[in-house]
Amino acid sequence: MGTKGSPPDPEKGTKAPLRAVLDANVYVAAYLSRNPRSPNTELFRRWRDSQFVLLVSKVALMRLSRSLAS
Repeated sequence: MGTKGSPPDPEKGTKAPLRAVLDANVYVAAYLSRNPRSPNTELFRRWRDSQFVLLVSKVALMRLSRSLAS
């Protein structure tokens, strides 16, 4: 697996990193979860461990921040 966001290098035999877009409900559920083994919490642990690249838009972040603020 390559570095976060780096393009694949066919000469080195590296593949493009796995990329994912998560629904806003996943963020909220992970934030509220008290279970360290919940699927939502596990997704964020895997992202922190660089097992995939998390794709997020500015609009989605703005909506999520408004949801969590209310």
